[in-house]
Amino acid sequence: SKHDSKLHIALAKKLLEHKATFEKMKIILHDKLSGHAYDEVYKNIRAVLVPSVAPEALPYVVSEACLRGRVIIASRIGGIPEQVKGLEGVRLVESGNVDELSEMIEEVLSMDWEEVVELGMRNRRGILRKFDNIRIINKLIRLFEKVMD
Repeated sequence: SKHDSKLHIALAKKLLEHKATFEKMKIILHDKLSGHAYDEVYKNIRAVLVPSVAPEALPYVVSEACLRGRVIIASRIGGIPEQVKGLEGVRLVESGNVDELSEMIEEVLSMDWEEVVELGMRNRRGILRKFDNIRIINKLIRLFEKVMD
């Protein structure tokens, strides 16, 4: 890549024995992150990659990245497309398509920091609106009222 960026991979316990090799490729491996270490990594990243190859109903990492105001590059698989529908700071790619994933990473890396922050904040506002419990409960009540009429 033409960018001076590093890729952080969390929950990479099985890869840690190859840490030196990954560091040469500008890939930083982390075992399970929590607390302050987790917050420090999030402070220094532009985007969260979720290159899923198997479908998941509602991957927590996607919602969490939105709540933390980050741009997301994720696979178009399982429940992810519905989870992020309408969020401006999300780039979906075909699962397993390395070329498309690379293009999206390059796109995000070429953005100004201000643009990345703005898109991340839009993700945050969007996910909070989408999963607003009061709104969802009111919608459910209206549905039940229609059923009872």
